[in-house]
Amino acid sequence: MNGFLLPGATPDALLGLLADVTIRGSILLALVAGLARLLRGRSAAVRHVLWTVGIVGFLALPVLSANVPWKLRVLPAIQASAGGATAALPAAGAPPAGVLPAQPAEFATEVQGSEAAPAAPVEATIPPFSPGGGIDLRGFLLWAWGVGAGLLILRLIVGNVRVRALLARSRELTDEASEREVFHLARRLDIGSYVRLLVSDEISMPITTGIRRPAIVLPAGFEDWTEDRLRAVILHELAHIHRRDVLSHLASRVACALHWFNPLAWHSAARLRTESERACDDLVLQAGTRASAYADHLLSILRSCSTVPSPAMAIPLARRTEFEGRLLAILEPDARRAAAGRATVLALAAAVAVIALPLAAVAPAEGPDGTPGLLSGDLESGTEGAPADAQRPRGGADAEADRAADRNAIDDTADAGADPRTDRASAPDEDRDGLAATLEGLARGASDAVAGVITDIFAQEPLDQESTESRLVNALAPVLAGDDDVSTRRAAAMALGEVEDPRAVEALSRALENDPDESVRRAAAWALGEIESPRGIPALARAAQTDASQEVRETAVWALGEIEHPDAIPALAQVAASGETAGIRRRAVWGLGEIEHPDAVPTLARIATSNEPLELRRMAVWGLGVIEHPSAIPALGALIRNGNGPLKRMAIWALGEIEHPDGVEFLRAPLSDGDPDVRRAALWALGEIESEAGVDAIAGALSDSDPRIRAMAVWALGEIESARAVPHLAPLLRDRDPDVRKRVAWALGQIESGSATDALSAIAGDGDVGVRRTVIWALSEIEDPRAVPALRRALTDAERDIRFLALQGLADIETAASVEAILDALESGDPEMRRAATAALGRGGVDMSAFRFDFDFDFDFDAVFEGFEWGWDPGWDEWSDDPGPDADPDF
Repeated sequence: MNGFLLPGATPDALLGLLADVTIRGSILLALVAGLARLLRGRSAAVRHVLWTVGIVGFLALPVLSANVPWKLRVLPAIQASAGGATAALPAAGAPPAGVLPAQPAEFATEVQGSEAAPAAPVEATIPPFSPGGGIDLRGFLLWAWGVGAGLLILRLIVGNVRVRALLARSRELTDEASEREVFHLARRLDIGSYVRLLVSDEISMPITTGIRRPAIVLPAGFEDWTEDRLRAVILHELAHIHRRDVLSHLASRVACALHWFNPLAWHSAARLRTESERACDDLVLQAGTRASAYADHLLSILRSCSTVPSPAMAIPLARRTEFEGRLLAILEPDARRAAAGRATVLALAAAVAVIALPLAAVAPAEGPDGTPGLLSGDLESGTEGAPADAQRPRGGADAEADRAADRNAIDDTADAGADPRTDRASAPDEDRDGLAATLEGLARGASDAVAGVITDIFAQEPLDQESTESRLVNALAPVLAGDDDVSTRRAAAMALGEVEDPRAVEALSRALENDPDESVRRAAAWALGEIESPRGIPALARAAQTDASQEVRETAVWALGEIEHPDAIPALAQVAASGETAGIRRRAVWGLGEIEHPDAVPTLARIATSNEPLELRRMAVWGLGVIEHPSAIPALGALIRNGNGPLKRMAIWALGEIEHPDGVEFLRAPLSDGDPDVRRAALWALGEIESEAGVDAIAGALSDSDPRIRAMAVWALGEIESARAVPHLAPLLRDRDPDVRKRVAWALGQIESGSATDALSAIAGDGDVGVRRTVIWALSEIEDPRAVPALRRALTDAERDIRFLALQGLADIETAASVEAILDALESGDPEMRRAATAALGRGGVDMSAFRFDFDFDFDFDAVFEGFEWGWDPGWDEWSDDPGPDADPDF
């Protein structure tokens, strides 16, 4: 491919180049896709790195092929001329060569007796294919590719211009609180550049843009978001900036533009985009955001959006088409969410190089005359590498002279006893077999090599001595142990905190225990918390209990919580119960909760029910709720009986988090508490526990004087999904408030009991559109044949989504009456409705899923918690932040 897109290249050469790049690139992307499947158990960040280097390798293949210093000459030899391609053509009666399209050729014959003996084959020039002498097909294909690529490149340029214009029209948030929040989160992600925070009324979905000057653009309605939602959104967008996703997305779009006809390019770009979003979600979750809360934030934002912008230089927060899989990944409790380390990035790049370099080096074997064979991409103006006589146009006297020379050469071959049909005509078949075997062997060899690389990447053994991290440890450990300058030792300790190597932990542990300088010991404790290796627990435990410096002890306690290993529980428990300062003891209790292990429950329960300061007890209750173990239920029940307002609400919250039926008995009394916040909290906890034992107690709250409490009771009964709740809920379908009727219909649909069918059918014609929609949805969920008449009437509803819901419900019921009702839908004036009815009649023969959809219930239960506080300090959300080096100006 030395003549890559040179000016003056012939259409044959360019089209051959395009085909060559497509074949090589498709093999590369296919192998990368297989490798990504092998890594499906790893984090999204690791898979995103793989897709990124795969796409970069895909784009770089032409350059690699042109500049690789060695060639694997394993493909069939192909010669070329200026006017077209030439190939060895078989003698008369021989099978077609198959390497290039068969075209008419001249054959020399020699008369021997009365028979005309077939002469040996000659090289014949194959003109560009032009059916019927009309349009040049090769030229047309090149024109089509150029138009498609040009339009998509133009789209990228226009998208960039639009984003720049959007930024110019947006207003920048410069208030102190916003700047401090963005700066704080950006610092946590080690983002060195200044990140602008903008607001625009032209978008309804947050976006991230910019490479050198990154910016986050929020929609105008973000002021109505909760503080937690805003923080999660900003953290997600900062994750894109930290990972430089705008650049990788741009590379994938360039690949799609240049290879718009290749489905593998589009698939790879889609996978890169998906893994990018999931990796950013993982970072948000690792920062402490609850998965369920984060999923709810994304869903609420997505529902409020009319359109989702997706220009090349901007990344939207979420896309509808990808949200389902992303939501499942967020809520997956056992998913790996770690970022990709430097060693992993380098190893994955090496793995792709193992695939790409052999592909770039593959070339045809030498031709019969000893000249190198050509790939279509090796053509420079259609002549490079061809014999000198093949590089000039053949015509007139020159052509006749060439043909005479060819006949003489054939005569010489015949005299030597060679059989041209054996030597030349059979070569194409051999070439085809060799090509298939070569490609198969190449793919198999690349797969084996990549598998070996991946095994090395994720082996649990210590890193190789020659690895980058090993060299860093070899360089930094002596500095930390023996340098005379305090600031140098401190810097070495902080640098080792970025290295995941067991020897780094050993060096830091020695420094934590032996270094005479307080700031160095504190930096070593911070670094051990960053590495998060259980090997550092012994040294941290001793420092947390015995170090002379309070700041070192506090940093060591923080690090023990960050490591999140049960071996740290004894040390943290001892600090929590010691005579330390209140701040260190609260930090120790926080660490016990962060570890989330049942062994911490006894210590936390004892502190929660003691006479310790209120702040310490509240932190202990928080820890019990985070651990979510049933052994904490008796202590939490005692707090509910005897605790004050904030402590009682926190204990109720913890019972809801544990979600064990034994907690129900302690939640009955709070339902009659004089504090409405306590009653709401108890209903929420009962809904979270989802035990049928709580139905009767919740039903009593349906008559509460507070409408928010009644709404929460309806939600809780819907979450429990017990048929015992139907008699309590059904009368409320006649409530005057349409919002109440909608919520009750939703709860009955959640319960899916046939005992609610009659009550729901009775209001299927409700005057409120939202009520009708929710009722029809509920009847569809219940799938009771008695609902057919109501669903049949709904097929004529003025609202299109209600008609589709009714059709969906009838298709699920699958009775003779429901079939007759679906037949009525075939008379609809809505073409899509008729198609959906036809699919529904297939009852398994036709996929009905394309006509199913989600809709907005026009209500949510978030409002019932408006103004409600559980009782914990919002500042606790920041306790996972580093208490160490950056907090001290002297560091």
